[in-house]
Amino acid sequence: MPVSIVSTATSQTATLTSSHAIARKALFAWAGIERIHIIGCSRSGTTMLHLAMGCFSNMMLSEDESGPLYPYLGERARLALRVGWRPGRKFYVTKRDSGWYKPKHRDALVALTRTENIGLIYMVRDPRDVMISRHAVSKHGSPEEAYVTPQHWYESIMAGEHIFHALADYPRKLLLRYEDLVREPVKAEQRMVDCFALTQNPGAFPIDRVKDNYERLKIAFGSDQIMALNGLRNMSASSIGRWRAHPEENPMGTAPPHIREKLNAFSAEHGYSD
Repeated sequence: MPVSIVSTATSQTATLTSSHAIARKALFAWAGIERIHIIGCSRSGTTMLHLAMGCFSNMMLSEDESGPLYPYLGERARLALRVGWRPGRKFYVTKRDSGWYKPKHRDALVALTRTENIGLIYMVRDPRDVMISRHAVSKHGSPEEAYVTPQHWYESIMAGEHIFHALADYPRKLLLRYEDLVREPVKAEQRMVDCFALTQNPGAFPIDRVKDNYERLKIAFGSDQIMALNGLRNMSASSIGRWRAHPEENPMGTAPPHIREKLNAFSAEHGYSD
């Protein structure tokens, strides 16, 4: 489905696109559903946060990674009919797909965020911990390649900063460090409440207790996301600073100068320079 900010070949296509955009927005407005979308570099905690947000009241989580257009018109109609009768505000949370940082997807997200008043969470994490993350061990018993290359990290960070700069005057956005989410979950949870007017579920554990909330609240999580985490679990501070035990696995030392320069600036800005 074409995005309204992308140039179209004919006025008929433009009209169809505009009609779809209006219908998508109207359906969720009628049902009282607001959107929140999570972006960030791979291995920055986006999946963990997505699942963790089930701790809030009236929260619906998408099953898979997706672009900003999701849910599409048909899915929105079905969802609106299913939950629209319930009083109060409801939230539908999506998480970026693998190509989110590419320029055309990045710019579409900026436009759609404003058009649909999407709440946006940008997750960042210590690049050294991001870089040592590996895929599961291969069937031959040898470790797989790094999940995130320096170039991937660089393009993701540049995209995140571009999006936040383009939305400088937009209030419904939040930059969240993975380390703060894990170490200070109550404060991180309150920041989300304040930014997006979420309601804390009185029966839930704090946001870092993902597995416990899954079991207590009977939250419906996508199986693919759980597999991406190698199983559902609570957040743990042991995931922070793992690079210290494996400094030789960090590929940034051989990265091009412009990436190392960005690494230094990013680390200084977000408190990762120690």
